[in-house]
Amino acid sequence: MNRKAFLEINLDSIEANFNSIKNNFKSEDFICPMIKDNAYGHGLIQVGQVLSKVGAKNLGVCRVEEGIELRASGVQTQILVFGDYDFQSSLEMVQNELTPVLSSWRQLEDLIKITRQNQSPSKMNVHIKFDTGMNRLGFNLDDVFRLNEVIKKNSKLKVDAVLTHLVSSEDALGKKSLTYLQLMEFQKILQQLKFTPSKIHCLNSSAILNKAKSKADSYLSQTSWGLRPGLIIYGISPLKNGSPFELSASMSLKSKPALIRKIKKGSTVSYGGTWVAPRDSYIAVIPLGYGDGFSRRLSNKCYALCDGVICPQVGNICMDLLMLDITLLIKKVTVEAVYEKEFTLLGHDAYGNEISASSLAKSIGTIPWEILVGFQDRLPRVYIRNK
Repeated sequence: MNRKAFLEINLDSIEANFNSIKNNFKSEDFICPMIKDNAYGHGLIQVGQVLSKVGAKNLGVCRVEEGIELRASGVQTQILVFGDYDFQSSLEMVQNELTPVLSSWRQLEDLIKITRQNQSPSKMNVHIKFDTGMNRLGFNLDDVFRLNEVIKKNSKLKVDAVLTHLVSSEDALGKKSLTYLQLMEFQKILQQLKFTPSKIHCLNSSAILNKAKSKADSYLSQTSWGLRPGLIIYGISPLKNGSPFELSASMSLKSKPALIRKIKKGSTVSYGGTWVAPRDSYIAVIPLGYGDGFSRRLSNKCYALCDGVICPQVGNICMDLLMLDITLLIKKVTVEAVYEKEFTLLGHDAYGNEISASSLAKSIGTIPWEILVGFQDRLPRVYIRNK
């Protein structure tokens, strides 16, 4: 590995987070970890293989290509494809034994054509998605009558599950919340179906955490809604008040310095001179930038940890480099020693301190999902197991 900057992915943490979800929802018969978008930046193949080995019966992706990659890597778990796909992609799903999540008439018609051409197994499992308020993908309540007729006429299609997508599940504990209204709408749909799916799935990470917090008589607790954990698989709670059960962040961003330089008081750093040294200062140049996915919007708003010392990021973040003020660190160790030190820009350091994806996201007005999936492939991933 030639890069001094890298992402460290703790696969034990991902396994532990999955087990924590399972242990807290033993009555749920459907859990589908979402590993789309390169497993939220963690590595599609590595995460898919770990979750498959520890008992995940379902895995969720967005693109057909992701499912094919998983199959090629040896993953045999049921893989659900949630995104958009055309006729050719539908054919490839059949060939690779992927499970389509049907969201439109076009997708359904393509699949019927393929099954009639005998290019599918005798029975093909499908999941059907209904829109209950997201206004994005999914069939509407008005489509149920026609769906009933189409499914009845096409015996090669087996509807294994139906689902919906929640708009704002952070509010799910409210008695008249948008989540409550959506799930009641979903129940109306279920009551009108003439076919019987064996499963339903509706709850994303925020709804899962709220279900864990809910009382026994809550609408969340009284029904098995099916779980699709995303962010919490990677150890991050989307709720402001955290998680009711243990989660462990699985991604850290680390780097050794490329260069250390001493500058005089009043000197500026990086493009535009947005930071001026308030004193004679030591600057560590880190070989990491927005070309790797470390957002330029974080300029002068974040910091790194090294030997328990907070090292502020200074000046505008460049495509390939960023700068840290390590003046306080130099009071503790020599310049020569710093060259062998690892700076943590995301995740836990050796002292138990943490820079969270949520805190980085908050500082630039975005969400932790964007922080995680933003890291580019040119940034190496190093996978660790503590076992």
